[in-house]
Amino acid sequence: MREFACPYGGGLSACGSLRQIKSRRWRYGKLQAVTSPGKCGMSYSHMRRALLLPLLLFLPAACTTAPPSSQADCPQSRSTPTAPAEFLALQNPQAQQGLDTNRARRIFESGSGDSGCVFCHGKTGAGDGVLAGKYSVPPRNFSCAATMQALPDGQLFWAIREGVAGTAMPAHAQLSDEELWLLVGYVRSLAK
Repeated sequence: MREFACPYGGGLSACGSLRQIKSRRWRYGKLQAVTSPGKCGMSYSHMRRALLLPLLLFLPAACTTAPPSSQADCPQSRSTPTAPAEFLALQNPQAQQGLDTNRARRIFESGSGDSGCVFCHGKTGAGDGVLAGKYSVPPRNFSCAATMQALPDGQLFWAIREGVAGTAMPAHAQLSDEELWLLVGYVRSLAK
C-alpha cells in the first residue's frame, strides 16, 4: 500500500486512521486529501471553541432588548408622540353601533396580510407576543386599564393608522377606517 503524506506533517500516525487515508481522492489532476475532524485537522473541541467564541462575544448585545410587557408594567410609562388635534377629538363610532367582536378579533389576530397585532401585543393584548422581546421599546400593554383609560380613541386610531415613531409600531394605512375603529374598540375591550 502506498503511504500518503499528511498535509500537517508526519506520516500515517500523524494523519489519522486508515479510513481517513482511504478518503483521499484525485481532483484537478492531483491527489487531494479529504480530511474530516480528527488528528489530521481541527479537532471537534477546537471547532466548538471557534464557533462558541463569536456567540459569547455577541450574547451581551442580544440580551439588551427589553423584556415583553406584563401586568407588572401597569400602568405602562411611555413617551410616544401625541396625535394631531384633529385625531385626538375623534370618538369611536363603533361604540354607539356595538362592536363586532368576532370581526375585530380576526383583524387583531391576522391583520390584513402578514401584520397581525397579536405577533407583538400577544393574544390577550398584554404586550407579550412572540416578537415583543425583540424591540427596545416594548409593545403597548392593552390589558392595563390604567394605561388604556389615559388614551383617547383618536390617539389609538392615529397610532394604528400612522404608526408610532421611535417604536416598532408600523403604520396600517391599508386598513379601512371601519377596520381601524373595530381595532380601537377591540383593544379597549382587552383592558382589565
